[in-house]
Amino acid sequence: MKTRLKLLAALLALAATATAADLTTIIESIDLTPTGTWDFTGGQITVNDADLPATLSRDSELATHAALTQTHGISAFGASLVDDATAANARTTLGFTAPITNTSSIAANLLPAGPSFVTLGSATKSWLSVWANNYNFGGFTDATLTRPAAGRIAVEGDPVLMLSDFKYPMFVLTPPSTAYNDFEIKASRNNFVEGAAPYMVYYFHSPGYRPEEVGTEPDVWHTDSAIDPREWVKLPKALFRTSIAANLTDVDSVAGGMVIVITDPAVVNAIYDPTLIWSITWFTASGSQADADNRSIWRPIAPTRYLKQTFTP
Repeated sequence: MKTRLKLLAALLALAATATAADLTTIIESIDLTPTGTWDFTGGQITVNDADLPATLSRDSELATHAALTQTHGISAFGASLVDDATAANARTTLGFTAPITNTSSIAANLLPAGPSFVTLGSATKSWLSVWANNYNFGGFTDATLTRPAAGRIAVEGDPVLMLSDFKYPMFVLTPPSTAYNDFEIKASRNNFVEGAAPYMVYYFHSPGYRPEEVGTEPDVWHTDSAIDPREWVKLPKALFRTSIAANLTDVDSVAGGMVIVITDPAVVNAIYDPTLIWSITWFTASGSQADADNRSIWRPIAPTRYLKQTFTP
């Protein structure tokens, strides 16, 4: 069977003046390698099917795009990707997972198994944005990672911790010597400038209650050298509280260290508060630690850590 081939306009124009021998020479020069009889009747050329290269179709058109591109070194996969009419088709060719739709809560979705685009209502977000929101990072828009929203902080080893996980300031205290078993701790948000608010936001005096104290009584534990010195001994809470010195087993006992956890609302959730500072002074039975001129010695301290809940030993 013979198949018609559409030649370039220039070649057809040439056919009006050239001889059949001339046209045969031109055709052979483009490597059609005819083996049958060429017919130039009516301004068209016909040739036997056996004379057609593999990349030409029976209908006088070039073969498929894939066949043509592979002739020039492009793989079948690459040709297929180029031929994809839409982005969705291209994602399918590349092996991306199918989009999923969430019309309720982001947290209801599991982390997609692989890269995908997730439709959330009318918005399309990347799997990275969905992962971030699944784990309560917050503050993310689409695939852009921004600073966590206020009240959130990331900690190594945890996907995320909320501000409520850093609620109560805890202090681990070591007395300056074995003579000091009690202390006084104060907090301020104006560097202890008297007469200006917020001068004193917390004040606790462990030797015994003072009317000028500010805030609720903390949880206090201490060790006692007269018993198992590793044990935490709880200081009883009371309006007229017992001092740590009086809570020891005997007069020769020493409190090697203390732990205090403060639960007063004025100073909880203050991990982000750069204005809140703490100071401490130490007491013996006769009074506070003082210098040679009998002036009290105070030391700056900071919370050892913040707790989600107080200890229960």
